[in-house]
Parts: sequence; C-alpha cells; structure tokens
Amino acid sequence: MRSVSPLRAVGRRGLAVSCQPASQQIAASAGALVGVVLSEVMTSEALDSYGWRIAFLIGAITLPFGLWMRTRLPETLHGRETGHVVTDLAFATTVVSNSVGIVAALYGGWLADRAGRWPVMVWPRS
Repeated sequence: MRSVSPLRAVGRRGLAVSCQPASQQIAASAGALVGVVLSEVMTSEALDSYGWRIAFLIGAITLPFGLWMRTRLPETLHGRETGHVVTDLAFATTVVSNSVGIVAALYGGWLADRAGRWPVMVWPRS
C-alpha cells in the first residue's frame, strides 16, 4: 500500500498551507534566539565589533540544507489546469489584495489608537 504524503492529502490542505507561515515564525524565533545567546555571552563591544558576523555565519551554514531540502520537495501543482491564471488577472488580484492590506493595516493602527492595542491585537486572534 502506497502512503500519501500529508502535504498532498486533499483533506489536509489547510495544514499544508499553514506550514509556510509557521516555518517563517520558526525562522524568526531561531534568529531572535541567536541574538539572545550572542548578547548574553558577549560584551556589547565584542558584539558591535565582530559578534554580529556570527549570525551571518550561522545563516551561511544553513544555506546548503535549505537548497538540499528545496530540491527534494515535491511540486504541489497537479497539472496545468491547477495553476493556470491569466497574467492580467494574477497581477490585478495582487494589486487589489495588497491595497486592501494597506488599508487594513492603517485602519488597524487608527483603531488601536482609539480602542487600545490589546483588544485590536488579541481579539481577532482568539
């Protein structure tokens, strides 16, 4: 019996899509953790002088793993009918969605000034 990859299972599309932003948060947290460790074990002068380069070195070391992983991942498109969108429509959709995002961000900032940051930031996420 052939096993089906969890990322290809039709019933797990939401989980598959959620892996992308989750991996971004993992990467950001790992970067912050490197910063915490470096700032704890080094003096401010050493960190300003050469210590910041250590974080770049760690990133360079992980690059081959990222490239290896990318070459091994299966393509998620099943065929031409899955991802074919007229070019004009694709660009127009991007412009509209980014415009909505800009307006929503500014509205959220305005609302946070009026109602407070806590209800604006926490309520939508609960």
